[in-house]
Amino acid sequence: MRIAFAVFDNEKMIMDESFGRSKFFFVYDTERETWEQYENVQNLKAPQGAGLQAAQTVVNANVDIIISKNIGPKAFDLLRSQNIKIYSTDEKDVKLALKLFLEGKLQELKDPNQFGMG
Repeated sequence: MRIAFAVFDNEKMIMDESFGRSKFFFVYDTERETWEQYENVQNLKAPQGAGLQAAQTVVNANVDIIISKNIGPKAFDLLRSQNIKIYSTDEKDVKLALKLFLEGKLQELKDPNQFGMG
């Protein structure tokens, strides 16, 4: 299973509050127990469409799960159309968020939880 995290600080592995405008996506492969990093800098100042572009980056990384604090409707719909499950957390530490997910302590989002970001 491949799990992606929206990340603000890649050195400290700090989660970003925004999915579409996060600086990076970290992807953890549970079978290989490895991390990969994908940049999302093209969306940091995008006037609109950041969520969709970020979602496409994640789709291209072949992930099964997204963990992010917030996610907008367009990104949510694209990810769900690709059978990618989306989980939300208030945890800021990526490794702690992963631990919570693996322990079954995160709840899957059934609807987007962020609106109006463009």
